[in-house]
Amino acid sequence: MSEWIEWTGGECPVDRGAAVDLRYSGGVEAHHLIAGRMDWIHYKGVMAKYGGNIVAYRVAEPRP
Repeated sequence: MSEWIEWTGGECPVDRGAAVDLRYSGGVEAHHLIAGRMDWIHYKGVMAKYGGNIVAYRVAEPRP
């Protein structure tokens, strides 16, 4: 499995059709999501405390 890549905001960092795993600031992980369907949001300041920031991603492993 590929390593997590830290993400601090900006444009979607992978091809929009790629399957990705995401890690959020609240510690929750979500797997096998289509990158182009996700909101690549990274709030600063007060909004960051709610745990919805994407803080890391990786290209998902193919499903068997």
